[in-house]
Amino acid sequence: MLSAGDTVSAEVKTWRTKSRFCLSSCVIHRSAPGMSSHVSQVRALYKKIFMLHRTLPLHLKALGDQYVKDEFKRHKNVGPAEAKLFMKEWEGYAAMLWDQAKQQIKHSEDKGQYGVPLTEDKLDLFNEEQLGQLHELMQEATKPKLQFDTVEDAGPKR
Repeated sequence: MLSAGDTVSAEVKTWRTKSRFCLSSCVIHRSAPGMSSHVSQVRALYKKIFMLHRTLPLHLKALGDQYVKDEFKRHKNVGPAEAKLFMKEWEGYAAMLWDQAKQQIKHSEDKGQYGVPLTEDKLDLFNEEQLGQLHELMQEATKPKLQFDTVEDAGPKR
């Protein structure tokens, strides 16, 4: 039975089985006494994003995890209006990842496509610092990640 202090959120638990992802949802979170509803919503979204990142290739997961940590930390003490916009954008991101994870399951033989293009309207909302961060993120996401590549060994080492 749910009480007033419980928050129900559809969260994705992911795990790999033979190169396919199995997804299940619906986790109940108990809010600690005295914890605001907003704080528990932020924490649930934060956890949901990290669970969804498990569906990404390893190099994108590492990049995404660090970016999420930095952004949530950076926006920890913002005003209510900015917090509302922040949550809306990250909830949209989580929904997009969820949809892409479902598509990846249906078409597991295809190479996955991740993310969506930013519209000019969205880009117009960014300040100079955010545009700089976006550029750095794009450079980091598109450069080769050799530390995550596996190379077959040609033979025994001598």
